[in-house]
Amino acid sequence: AVGLFAMAAIPVMTTKLTVQSLHRGQALLLALMKLEELEGATSVSSVTEQADRTNPRYALSWNKIEGLGGAADVLRVIVFWDDVRGVRRELMVERAVSSFAAETARDDK
Repeated sequence: AVGLFAMAAIPVMTTKLTVQSLHRGQALLLALMKLEELEGATSVSSVTEQADRTNPRYALSWNKIEGLGGAADVLRVIVFWDDVRGVRRELMVERAVSSFAAETARDDK
C-alpha cells in the first residue's frame, strides 16, 4: 500500500515540476525580450527604473546600474510570478552594455 501511494504521487509531482519549468522558461524569455528592447529601442543612458504589468501572470521590473570609472552600465530585468502553490517567484537577468549600444544598433539598420 505504501508503494502504491508513493507511485500515485509521481504523476502529480511530475506535473508540478513541468509547470514550474514552463513558468521559469516563460519568465526568462520575457526578461531577455525586455533586455533586447531596452538595448535597441532607447538610449541606454536614458533607461530608468520602471515596471510593467501588461502580462496577467508575470510582472516585469527593470533598471540601469551605472558603471563606475568607465565600466559598462548594467541593465537588470526582474520577472515576478506566482507558482502553482501560490509562492512568489522571481528571475533576474543582467547584461552589461555600453552607453553607445543603442546608437550603434540604430546605425547598423
